[in-house]
Amino acid sequence: MTIQIYSNDHAPPHAHVKGKGAEVRIGMNGKPILDDKPPTKLQQAVIDSNIRTIRENIRAAMERFKANGKC
Repeated sequence: MTIQIYSNDHAPPHAHVKGKGAEVRIGMNGKPILDDKPPTKLQQAVIDSNIRTIRENIRAAMERFKANGKC
């Protein structure tokens, strides 16, 4: 299971939680963005275990995104 922060593919900066064949995009609050499907139980457990780090990194990505005039 991996969590990768993206800030350059499209707004808003978000994380991709990737597992075996399943991928969900989440925002700073750990919830799926747009109309994405909900995370699997395993993905949600990983998100819950790492929510503080996810929030900090998405917040930093958002600051870089805004500094580059994209917001």
